[in-house]
Order: sequence, then C-alpha cells, then structure tokens
Amino acid sequence: MTKNERWFATLLARPLKPVVAHHVGLPPDLAGGVDAREQLPSAVVLLIEVKDDGVFLVRFSRERTFAGDTWHQSVADAKEQARYEFGEALSAWVSVPVDVEDAVAFAFAQA
Repeated sequence: MTKNERWFATLLARPLKPVVAHHVGLPPDLAGGVDAREQLPSAVVLLIEVKDDGVFLVRFSRERTFAGDTWHQSVADAKEQARYEFGEALSAWVSVPVDVEDAVAFAFAQA
C-alpha cells in the first residue's frame, strides 16, 4: 500500500434497499435520545484514497456532493466494505493516474 494510491468505482444501478445509511450528526444514544441526524444523499461514485492515517472509502452523490466516508486499515478492507454496501451494483475498480489532481472530477468524467 503506497500513500496517494487512489481507485474509483461507480454504481451500475441503485440498490433497491440500501444496506447502510450514512448520516451527519450524533446518534440518538449520544444526543439524549433525540435523533437529529441528517441522512446523506445516495452514492453514485466511490473513491478509495490511501493516506498517511489510513485508507478512506469516500462516497459521492449524483450532484458530486459528499455522501459519506469510512476509514479502513487496508485497500482490501475498503473494497470489501463497498462490496458489502453495494454488491452487484458496484462496477470494477479503476486506478486513478498519479498525475490526476482531482480524483473526484476524473471519476465522474469516466462514469
């Protein structure tokens, strides 16, 4: 695993029933029993980025807005999380060339 490695995948179809929902805000058990979280939009593009502090699986909506992220110990773990969430709807992973500055724009241009 090398720092700054990046891959993207797209969703070929929208899952009928999402396995995981991503939210902004504290869960009810940490917010006095009140659920004031906001659900993030559905993902259409996924990006895996290897950084100094771990591997991040970041999701983006059709509007290119943030749709959730998770931290992982390895690229394999991040890919497994994506497979768990999206199953057969997930495309193959494609490496983002090292000379590409904006991996998100690159992924959407390829999608």
